[in-house]
Amino acid sequence: MPFSVAARYSEIVSLLNSELRVIIEIRNKLAHGQWAYPLTNDGDDFSTALRAAMESENLLSLQYKRKLISCILDIVHDVAVSPPTFERDFDSHYRQIVNVRRNLVTRHYSDYVSSLVSKKQRGLKKRP
Repeated sequence: MPFSVAARYSEIVSLLNSELRVIIEIRNKLAHGQWAYPLTNDGDDFSTALRAAMESENLLSLQYKRKLISCILDIVHDVAVSPPTFERDFDSHYRQIVNVRRNLVTRHYSDYVSSLVSKKQRGLKKRP
């Protein structure tokens, strides 16, 4: 297998295991009513890691994670449906993933809230 193919395969598996797995686990805990005290997969103890992950979520992080899922889905779809499209678009999709990951780390919720408040105030000023 050529290096570029192996590297892409490895990165896709890593995306699925690292990014998507955590999002799915949190979603499942919430869907099964484990809002305050998520259980481990065995169901015999509380998962402090998942609780911390759930408590750190906010609207901005959820929006970025939705975009992350969409980018991963685009890559997997292209692989399954059209290898030429996958070859053509992989770098573009991956660039979006890198941008979303960076935004998850660097963008602050307080700045997001401030921008929404100022946008609302500008809108109110424009009203007759």
